[in-house]
Amino acid sequence: YYEVYQIKAKAVLNLFEQNLVSRLAALDSWFSKKSGREAVNIALDFIELLEGITRDFMLLSNNQNDILQHGFLGQDLKKIISEVIRKKGGQEYLLNIFAKIQEARTYLAANVNPRSVLDNVLIYL
Repeated sequence: YYEVYQIKAKAVLNLFEQNLVSRLAALDSWFSKKSGREAVNIALDFIELLEGITRDFMLLSNNQNDILQHGFLGQDLKKIISEVIRKKGGQEYLLNIFAKIQEARTYLAANVNPRSVLDNVLIYL
C-alpha cells in the first residue's frame, strides 16, 4: 500500500512541473473508465494528495523541514519550490491552491462531475 501511495504522490508532485496539456493527460490515466462514486473517490484521493503536497511546499518555504508529510519526496519538493513555486508567486500561489482545493471539495459535495472539478484545479497549477 505504501509503495502505491509513493507512486501516486510522485505523480501528483510531477504535475507542478508539467504544462497544462500534460497535466490533463495525466488526469486521464487516473480516471480511465471510472464513473459514479468510484470517480468521486478518485477525485477525493487526488485532492488529499494535492493538499498534502501543497502543505509540504508551504512548510518547506517556512523552513519547517522536520514535519513534512511526504518526507520521501524531500529533494523533489525542494527542487520544485526553487524552480516552479517561487516563479509563480511563492506562498500566495500556494494559498490559492488551497483555495482551489476547498472549492473542489465544495463542488464534489454538490455532485459536480469529478473530472471537471479536477480539470479546474489543474488549470490553475
